[in-house]
Amino acid sequence: MKRILFYCFLFTTTSFTGCLGAKDQTLRISNEIIESIHKLDRNPAELAALAGKLREKGIPEKGLGKYTDREIGRVYDALLSLTTNFPEEDKFVAMQERILNEEIRRGKTYECDVVDMYTAYLGARMFEKAGTFKKRFPEMKFPLIPETIVSDNPSGAKHWLVYDVMEAGKIVELKALPLETGPKIVVVIFPGCAAAKSAMTQIMADPELTAAIRKYGAIVTDRFDAQGVAKWREYINFREIYIARKDSDFPSFDFQVSPTFYFLKDGKIYSHFSGWSNANGKGNLLKGLDAVLAQDITQH
Repeated sequence: MKRILFYCFLFTTTSFTGCLGAKDQTLRISNEIIESIHKLDRNPAELAALAGKLREKGIPEKGLGKYTDREIGRVYDALLSLTTNFPEEDKFVAMQERILNEEIRRGKTYECDVVDMYTAYLGARMFEKAGTFKKRFPEMKFPLIPETIVSDNPSGAKHWLVYDVMEAGKIVELKALPLETGPKIVVVIFPGCAAAKSAMTQIMADPELTAAIRKYGAIVTDRFDAQGVAKWREYINFREIYIARKDSDFPSFDFQVSPTFYFLKDGKIYSHFSGWSNANGKGNLLKGLDAVLAQDITQH
């Protein structure tokens, strides 16, 4: 059962006076991260700044014995937030691993924490570590990963790198999407997102939108869920659905909101919108596409 977070006992910056020790600094930053994540008007810049503080400070293994079980849990929750929002930061993955090992040492391990650690490895594309970690807990059920993962990049492409899913999710292979030339629509989703599912269902039921998305479109997620992508392809009858290698391979894209529609011309984003509504979804999609098509015409 997931531990219950008691927000009424959160530390705040005003709770401290004078110089803080290493442990108190870590707890303060961790609680500020959790507070930031749970704000209704969450500010990405604030979270990034707090992440920077914890990155700079680090969490050495020595000294973890001084933390109470609840404090260890708080730090773990903060790190889980960071590995979810900054999956390319290997340092946060290492910190999360360190805290989980302390939970295991104490015999205070939550099943969800173990699965979250495995998910963090996948998010960071640490496939070998994920496989090794999975073997430590043979009795537990983890999300499946492909039997074969081909991560070679023979083309030397620097942007738009994705994993193409094959054999119902048993194989994934790295490739570069052809976004550098011409007008394109890229839809960012989470597999299983109800809003994204509703949007794509309506798009594929509308002949005009279906024609547009099939000609110009691709769907991308940063969640490493090959089976989920395979199911999405089958469900909406659209093959161009991929897993981003890294968020940074898609400059200026936001993978935290699903669905988000991006309209590009020759690799440059001209506009985007997030969400989908029955009243405005179709109009917004066609407006964005018309804008890049008009740009295409003016440049020729």
